[in-house]
Amino acid sequence: MNPKLKIGILFLAGALLAAVIRLVLFANEPSDQALIKAALEDSLQASKEGRPGGVLELLSNQFSVNETLSPSHRDISRYVRDFRPDIEIVQWNPDVRSDSASVRSPAIVKFGFPVNQEVRISEVELGFEKESGVKWLLIPTKEWKLTSVTIPQESLQELVSNFPASQFGF
Repeated sequence: MNPKLKIGILFLAGALLAAVIRLVLFANEPSDQALIKAALEDSLQASKEGRPGGVLELLSNQFSVNETLSPSHRDISRYVRDFRPDIEIVQWNPDVRSDSASVRSPAIVKFGFPVNQEVRISEVELGFEKESGVKWLLIPTKEWKLTSVTIPQESLQELVSNFPASQFGF
């Protein structure tokens, strides 16, 4: 067999193999809206159960509240573990624009023991951005991360009124 023909066949086989691998790994990617909704639902369930790890996975390193507060991951972890907030986002409708997205919705935040409090927030805005990540410890990918939460100041004050201000970085 001609050496050039062998090289051509090997090249085509390699290209075909690469196409199949790409198709298997990335073909059935859900929409950005579905990815955001799934990540947020998982995080809210983890919060309700007092599992800070599930919440922290969603947060960006640049996470902020009302653009001025930047609670540390340690503070957020303690807050979730101690108070198990049950957060309900009333309307799920992510507005996706390229590598950023936002969700605007009323929300209900419930705390159990020791606070026993329910706070209704007229409108909360959750800001998301795609950040670099890794899939299966090897393949580079983009993940949606929560970068900001914006709520009315009076709702923020009501949320933290039963907690020592210095305890959670608010």
